[in-house]
Parts: sequence; structure tokens; C-alpha cells
Amino acid sequence: MSKYGLWYYMPYGGNYQTFPTNKTGALCELGFDYLIALHTSGKNNRYGNMPYGTTFTEGLKNGGNFGKWLEEHVGTKISERLRADGYAPIPYIAEIPVKHKEIPPLDYLLGWIEGVYLNTSGLLRGFYWYYEYPWQVSNGITPMNYVKEISDQVKTWGLQLIWIPYLHISENSEDFQKLMSMYENKIKCIHYIVDHTDIPKLSKHFTKIFIQPNYYQKKTILRDDNGKVSLRVWFEGVIEYLREYHKMNNIYMELECDGAVKGSSESLKKACEYTKYANKLQDRAYYFDVNVSNLYVLRDKCPGYV
Repeated sequence: MSKYGLWYYMPYGGNYQTFPTNKTGALCELGFDYLIALHTSGKNNRYGNMPYGTTFTEGLKNGGNFGKWLEEHVGTKISERLRADGYAPIPYIAEIPVKHKEIPPLDYLLGWIEGVYLNTSGLLRGFYWYYEYPWQVSNGITPMNYVKEISDQVKTWGLQLIWIPYLHISENSEDFQKLMSMYENKIKCIHYIVDHTDIPKLSKHFTKIFIQPNYYQKKTILRDDNGKVSLRVWFEGVIEYLREYHKMNNIYMELECDGAVKGSSESLKKACEYTKYANKLQDRAYYFDVNVSNLYVLRDKCPGYV
């Protein structure tokens, strides 16, 4: 089993900074195989944005600077000062930064990944497609050839390309109720939603896809035959459907938690529920906000979670 941890940093326009609560040594101690380095701009853009551009040369420069920073904070060039502060080298996946509903030109993105690749060591294991929107191709935001060409280039280096799209489904939504009036079957409605995302058509370009249920965040609301809101209905309707019907063996689930597990029994119970379904899959990705101590709580309270 391989474990991928979503490790957030602050971009500040290229003056990157780490979160003091997100030390990589803790991820190593918890047995993570990979770290996915991705940015968060924070509420009201408090942490700024990633550097962007339009040309291959700009991408090469910005990606190179990002690669050098990764090497100094998660790669082989970590300083003794950072090691003493709880950081440790760990194999990592570097993000490919894209804007919400505004994808930079392909030349820039190809320059970015090459800049990262040329300025990192043997601990670089791949790249992460940052845009989580599962209809980005269908809605004309991301051209299909962008993903294909990036995938082809990453594969020539023998590296992974990872995507973690969200797919929350609520039976309380107006759209779901319209589907129910057509199909009168909850599982068929879920399958219809899955089939009309870009996940099936994009899957061949990614090494692994970890789908976000957003069950912990209460965005997915699906009830079982007893009327109880359950992650099982989502897991069977989405993950098992893609793996068994669509024969997509690179589909997995993201596990989700945040600081609420430290004080809320309801949140802790919801987070623990992921364990029984994650155990059916070979690999896992973990969202834990920006504080790795949240994972220690689940390690102690939910056997098999981490």
C-alpha cells in the first residue's frame, strides 16, 4: 500500500513558505510513501498566488525556482537547521499550478514541469495536476491535449502524474432530485453523474486518480436503505463503479479530516468511517488540512486509518 499526503505550503508569488504545523518528519514517522506538494492561497487570498506566465521560458524559470525550493525543504538538500526542527527528506510529487477556470498556456506548463525536473533530485516522483474540477474538459476550461501532452512528457521521465478531483453528491440537491424523477433509482443517478464527469475520459492520462468524497465536509449526503447518511453509498456508486464497470484500476479514494477531529466526536466518527472503505484499495491519499497532528489523532483513535 502506498500513502500520499497532501502537504500544503504558502505561495506568496514565488516566495514560498512552509506551515510550521506541517513538518515532513512527522509524515515520515507515520509511514507516508509520498508527499504531494501543493499550494493554498488561504482565506481571502492571505497567502498570495503562485507565479504564472505565458511562455515556455517563463515556465522553465518559475518551475526551476520551485524545484530548488522543494529540494531545500523536502528533498535531499534540507539544511541541518530544518532537520533539527522536524523536517526530513521524503519522496515527493510536485504540483503543476493552474488557476481556477483559467489554465495557463500549454507552453508555460511544459516549461514549468521541465524546470522542476531539471532542478530536483532523485526524490522527485512525479507531478500533481492541481485543478480539481471534474468537468474541466467538458466545460471548455482545460483542452484535452494539455493533459495528454503533459502526461506524455512526464511518462518519458518515468514519473507519476496524479489527479485528485472532487465529486461530492447530495441527494438533497435539486439536480439529484431531477435525476431521481427520471431514473427512480439512487444508484443509477450516481452512475449517471459519474459517467458525465471527465474522470472516465481523462483516467488514461493519469497514473493514479484519488477522488474526494467530501463526505467529512458534509457535501456528500447519500442515505442507505435504512435512511442513514453513509459513505458506503458513495463508495459503491463512485469508486467501485469506476473500477468494476469502467475497468479503471487507477481509481482510489482520498481520506479527509481536519482539526475538528480533536474536539468533535461527530467529526471523529465521520473521519473514522473512511477506514473500512479505504482498506479495500491498494493506495490512499490524505487531506488533513495543514496540521499533521490531526493524523496522529486518527492513528490513535481509528485503527487502520493511517
